[in-house]
Amino acid sequence: LDRSSAASDVYKRQEEDITLGVVGFGICTAVPMVNVTFQVNMDGVDTANGVSVMGGAVFGQAGLAMTDDDADGIYTVTTDLTQNSDVMFKYRNTTDATWDNQESVDAGCANGEWGDRLVSVGTEDATLDVVGFGLCTDVPEPEPVDTDGDGVADADDEFPNDSTESVDT
Repeated sequence: LDRSSAASDVYKRQEEDITLGVVGFGICTAVPMVNVTFQVNMDGVDTANGVSVMGGAVFGQAGLAMTDDDADGIYTVTTDLTQNSDVMFKYRNTTDATWDNQESVDAGCANGEWGDRLVSVGTEDATLDVVGFGLCTDVPEPEPVDTDGDGVADADDEFPNDSTESVDT
């Protein structure tokens, strides 16, 4: 048996770039992936250096840059993650590959040694709920304040953030 000819049948020279599919360690089948969209409300946070999702074994220090295409303060990124896996992560108010500027989340949504967020990836594409930077929920909407003097905070009043005047509460 001429092994050099057998090897030449297996390893053909490739003239252009090819992309190999993701396979699991020790197995020869593709690992099933799903798209997961991450969303963070950066209201009140300096985002001049960008925003990213980072941390854990998947994103590491480098992380993934997020964008706010509609300028509503909610930054998003969609990425492929392995089906039926648990992924730890944090949001960071920079796209620099650093451990600095990452959020510190409340104990109610912190997991593991570093207080990361956790997503349990299922078998279908998913969009995570919008959360505020460092919060377990989204940034709350401001409550109306009685600005018209009728003794009732209602739809006739202005929200404090919508007014240029000082409002006492």
